[in-house]
Amino acid sequence: MKRDAGGQFNSFCHFIEVKFNLAETVYLRTDQLQAPRLVVGILTTLQGHQYQLAEGVNVSLHYDFEISRDINLDLIYEDEELFDEDDDEDDEGGNIPR
Repeated sequence: MKRDAGGQFNSFCHFIEVKFNLAETVYLRTDQLQAPRLVVGILTTLQGHQYQLAEGVNVSLHYDFEISRDINLDLIYEDEELFDEDDDEDDEGGNIPR
């Protein structure tokens, strides 16, 4: 129990409803690589919840509307199309310097 400034005990227990659980694997809806992230923390404020997500050594805070349990394969394929520079004209590899 915790004492408040007046010396009285302040005992309370709050249950919060969250959309994602600690240690759950999730994906960012806008991440073109769709890298899996782990929920490592939940920050609760008067404005709502933010989820602390880890991807390797990178940790970032996100709102629930930015997060999905499901991978978005369409974003991955869009990303590949943007960076696909192969125009299929040099399939023999003739223009590759040696």
